[in-house]
Amino acid sequence: MDRDRARRFLRWADSYDSDLAMCWRLLAATGMRRGEALALRWRDVDIGAARIAVRRSVGTVKH
Repeated sequence: MDRDRARRFLRWADSYDSDLAMCWRLLAATGMRRGEALALRWRDVDIGAARIAVRRSVGTVKH
């Protein structure tokens, strides 16, 4: 996705659902995968140092 398209999408997401938009912003800004973002815990986030540690990932298993 190019930069202009990402900006348009994030503007739309802000107007649609601001809580979910923050998740989209996290993924866009970090390149984090969906499973990595879903596995985050508060202890992985250091707001003071502006760092997020990716320590695990989750996935789906189909039977």
